[in-house]
Amino acid sequence: MAQPTNLYDTYDTTGIREDLVDVIYNISPEDTPILSAIPRTTAKSTKHEWQLDSLATPAANSVIEGDDATIDAMSATTRAFNFTQISDKVIAVSGTQGAVDAAGRADEMAYQVAKKSKELKKDMEFVLIKGQVQAVGSATAARALGSIPTWIATNGDAGTGGSLSTGSGTDLPNSGTDRDLTETILKTVIKEVYESGGEMDMLVVPPSINKLYLGLTPTLQGLVKLKTE
Repeated sequence: MAQPTNLYDTYDTTGIREDLVDVIYNISPEDTPILSAIPRTTAKSTKHEWQLDSLATPAANSVIEGDDATIDAMSATTRAFNFTQISDKVIAVSGTQGAVDAAGRADEMAYQVAKKSKELKKDMEFVLIKGQVQAVGSATAARALGSIPTWIATNGDAGTGGSLSTGSGTDLPNSGTDRDLTETILKTVIKEVYESGGEMDMLVVPPSINKLYLGLTPTLQGLVKLKTE
């Protein structure tokens, strides 16, 4: 079949209005499970400090009736610190762009601010979980906070030849030989955390090992909430 001669079709015209949906679809993941789960505090200096303490190891404890009290050994708290880190997202929208009728958003500046705010949250999540040691900074170098891996000195399971950090924010762990994450490894770390006084209630994993969670026993699945990072 063929078109009639001089048929005027959509390929000839220039007056068809665009068919643009008045919605913008964000196809990027925006979850920040670790940043959302950790408690908040206010830093009043670029060097933020806190104190750490621990209980004595349990031991047999019985004394005779009327015995003279003996003063037990006591230990002072230890001080730890991290540096604050500045992150930014800079936007600039011309007056003309702000005035034109844009599809999917009423105000270009407001839309960009909202978008960059989400990106900033994801940047903060990134620095928390990636390997970064703390740095005091200077007039020519940015300050850097010590990421979570630099504070884990115990209750971990590294591969052959690997080791945890010193827990001071100044050095990175060595993961050692790569191996698959198993339920046995996870149970071992959960036990260590419990015996050290911690309460593990959230498991954050990359999408590549999501299937591990599905294979856990129902009891272990109930112990931890799965979050994909």
